[in-house]
Amino acid sequence: MTARGPMPRSSIIGLMLALISSAAWAETITGQATVIDGDTLKIHGIKHRLQQIDAPEHDQTCRKEGVTWMCGAESAQHLRKLIRSRPVYCESNGKDPYGRYLSVCFVGKRNLNAEMVGSGYALAYRKYGSDYVEFEEHAKEKQLGLWAGTFVEPWRYRQMPRADEKAPEGCLIKGNINSKGRHLYHRPGDRSYANTRINTSKGERWFCSEKEAQQAGWTAAWTK
Repeated sequence: MTARGPMPRSSIIGLMLALISSAAWAETITGQATVIDGDTLKIHGIKHRLQQIDAPEHDQTCRKEGVTWMCGAESAQHLRKLIRSRPVYCESNGKDPYGRYLSVCFVGKRNLNAEMVGSGYALAYRKYGSDYVEFEEHAKEKQLGLWAGTFVEPWRYRQMPRADEKAPEGCLIKGNINSKGRHLYHRPGDRSYANTRINTSKGERWFCSEKEAQQAGWTAAWTK
């Protein structure tokens, strides 16, 4: 997806400087980075989780103008474009429960955490701080990245059951039977998708396309 425009430098430079100077960091590291996903990279074999932001999971999908797109993979690709082959400098303060350094990372003077949120390819992770809320508000207002369509917040997506309701490959539409017995289908990125559970023993099922769901007699959840 192509963003509609860069975040104005004049409106965020003060925030950038504040983010650089306001914290006392325990460790620093510089080197060539390998992007793992839109909020995680690796330098010299060490994983850095971009602090206070959350990007879609690599396999996560979103919707724009009725079309499903691989927003997780594209978020990671956007981070790669920001870095290119330039060295990345990370300032870290502690680790998360998975052993990753919690970091603010830079290419030159560009704060990658802020750039990812400001471009709409990641969200401000308010659970852990408010440093990037203004960047998110900008992206939302301009409908950049994820904000150009509909999506499930990454922290909600990670809570979705996987093992006992694994979808067949390429078949991500959820066919749910609600409490009134109505057969409704939910597309990835729809409002109720993350909270919808599939229980095949009740007759619920997965569909590979909207046409397949409709032909089976299921109705789009948003028209109920």
